Amino acid sequence: MAPVTGPGLGSTPSARGRSRRKLWLGGVVVAWIVVVAGLAVWSVGHQRPTVPEQRDIDQALPKLQQATGVVFAAAGGRGRAVTLGEVALSEGCRVTPVRSGVAATRDITIRVRDGQARATLEAIAADLPTGYQADVAVGRTKYSLHADAGNFIGVDSDSQVDARDVTVRVSTGCRPHGSQRAAPADPAAANPPMVLDSVLRALGAQDKVPSVRAVECPDGKVAGTYEVDGIPAPADLPERLGFLGVTEVIRTDEDVRAYRTGSDSVVIGVDGPRANVSVSTACQ
Repeated sequence: MAPVTGPGLGSTPSARGRSRRKLWLGGVVVAWIVVVAGLAVWSVGHQRPTVPEQRDIDQALPKLQQATGVVFAAAGGRGRAVTLGEVALSEGCRVTPVRSGVAATRDITIRVRDGQARATLEAIAADLPTGYQADVAVGRTKYSLHADAGNFIGVDSDSQVDARDVTVRVSTGCRPHGSQRAAPADPAAANPPMVLDSVLRALGAQDKVPSVRAVECPDGKVAGTYEVDGIPAPADLPERLGFLGVTEVIRTDEDVRAYRTGSDSVVIGVDGPRANVSVSTACQ
C-alpha cells in the first residue's frame, strides 16, 4: 500500500529539515538587511564622509568659515597688509556627471613688497596647522600653495613670481544643494579700529558707514575687514595720509597704497576719481 501523504503525515525527515533550513536562512537574510540599514543610518550621522558629495553645502559652509579663520590668522604678519573677502556661492558645478551642485569660496588678499610673494606663501604655509599639510611649489614663473583643511576644504594660491597682490582661496569644492541660497552671516565684529576713522577724516569721508566682513580666529577672537567705497580721491592723497601712525609702508603705488599701523592693515585703492578704503584687524 502506498504511504499516506499530507501535512505532517507523509513528510519525510529530510523534507522537514530542508523546510526549517529555508526558514532559518530567510530569517538570517532579513536580519542582515536590518543590520545593514541600521548601520547606514548610523554612519550618516557618525562616520566621517569619504567623498565630498556626502555633505551638502549647508554642512560645508561652517567648515569653510572655520578654515578661513585659520588662514586669515596665518596670513597676517609683518610686511603684509591683508584684506578679507566675502563668501561667494557659485552655482552650476557638477557633483556628478548627472547632478549639479554649488561651490563656496572665500578669498584673503595679501599686499606685499616687491619680491616677497614666495616668502609670504612660505610663511603662511609654515603658520598653518600641521594637519593641513601645507606645501609651496616653486616654479619658473609662479609659486603655488596648497593645503588640506579637512572635510574636503581646500586652501590654494597661485601667484606670479613678481606678484605684489597674493590671493589665498579657501574653497568647498562642488557640493550638493542644501537649503542655503545665500552666504551665511559673518560673526559679529567689534567696532571699527580708530585708524579707519582717521583715514576717513583725512579723505573728508567721516560720515561714511563701512561694510564689514568678519571671521572667527582660531582663539575665538573675531577679526575682519571694514571697507568704505566710492570716496572722492583727492589729488593730494599722500599728504593727507602723512599724519597716520604708520608702522610699516608696504606699497605706495598710484593705484594702491598699503600700510600697517600696529597690527592693523590699511589698504587704499584708487580707481580714477574714486577711492576705496579698507582697514583690517588681525587675529594676533
